[in-house]
Amino acid sequence: MPDDQDAVTIDFDHHSPGHAADPYPTYAKYRSQCPVAWSEHHGGYWVLFDYATVYAAARDDDTFRSGPSSSIPPLPTQRPMIPMETDAPETQKWRRMLYTEFTPAAAKELEPYIYEVAHGLMDEFIEHGGCDIIEAFATPLPAKVILRMLGFDPDKWAEYSGWVHDVVHGMETDPEKAFLAAINLYGEIAEAIETRREHGLTEDIISKLMTSTFDGKPVCDDDIADYVMLLIFGGLDTTTAALANAMVRMHHQPHLRQQLLDRPELIPNAVEEFLRYDSPLQAVGRNISKDIELGGHCLKAGQRALLVWASANRDEAQFPHADDIDFERTENRHLSFIVGLHRCLGSNLGRSMFRIMLELVLERLPDFELTEDPDRFRFADAGNVYALSALPIRFTPGPRRTA
Repeated sequence: MPDDQDAVTIDFDHHSPGHAADPYPTYAKYRSQCPVAWSEHHGGYWVLFDYATVYAAARDDDTFRSGPSSSIPPLPTQRPMIPMETDAPETQKWRRMLYTEFTPAAAKELEPYIYEVAHGLMDEFIEHGGCDIIEAFATPLPAKVILRMLGFDPDKWAEYSGWVHDVVHGMETDPEKAFLAAINLYGEIAEAIETRREHGLTEDIISKLMTSTFDGKPVCDDDIADYVMLLIFGGLDTTTAALANAMVRMHHQPHLRQQLLDRPELIPNAVEEFLRYDSPLQAVGRNISKDIELGGHCLKAGQRALLVWASANRDEAQFPHADDIDFERTENRHLSFIVGLHRCLGSNLGRSMFRIMLELVLERLPDFELTEDPDRFRFADAGNVYALSALPIRFTPGPRRTA
């Protein structure tokens, strides 16, 4: 129990299957009744639901620290994930190593390759009139892009994606399978490092990390592996989730799709609004380093807090008519890419991939329909990423691209 006598204790577990089925009514209830509350699950932690407190905590990196673990409960690893579970000044040093690879200009330079991969994937199923859009398109595209940047074989996307899904969505539901998947990923990274050491460096992120220094010393293999692991997690799951969630919304609200078909210039705005409405990364944990008053409550040093981005993004106080998807929303300072020290390093690339995927779905599959209830494909654990394991669709068959 917290020391704060006024704290409201709620039965909230962000990893529970009941929560994953539809988290938004739960967020709305607590946001209005007790925007800062205490949960006894996972050893006890504060839960922050409204925009003002989530934003304040996210900007106070000195009090709400990411190390030694930003997961609730902590991941069963012996080392913090770099740079996600580090704090200042280490975090800035790690991020600077790969700053140039994830600038807006770098994302723009990658767009021809992203379009090439996207069209190629669609050509494989466009004539069939149906597919699982996650398996055929939304998963392989970001996977191929990220694997190529890292220096892995893009054609092995299915293997890597399977491991990522096992870890991200199975830590609570099937920890043994998640652990084995993590071992496989670390094994691939270790092999890649050794190959470059024996046969020479290449033009990729792993090679760059191998030639980088931290406080004047070469980055060790374990740190390289942790950094690459985080980039794989960040790149292979969240963008897939963003497109699938957007397609579900357009299926259930056909006027949204029609608006984008009539006015494709709204697609960049739609990217931001879909990200606000269904934040792929729902929440993240923080470790409280000193006593602080927040939202009328006294949070104590040594306690933990969960910052619920997805709830903050539906806060009416920040976003009028927050439960409506509005592609012409003028103020959209959503928190889906996090704010503060740990703002998503790959946000520019993520936006580009999501926008291109959305463009091509509307261009080449304009009349798509879901053939099954998407709720049956929701991952049972949405504590980290709100996503679907599959999304079967049908559409009018089209021609392969000749250009």
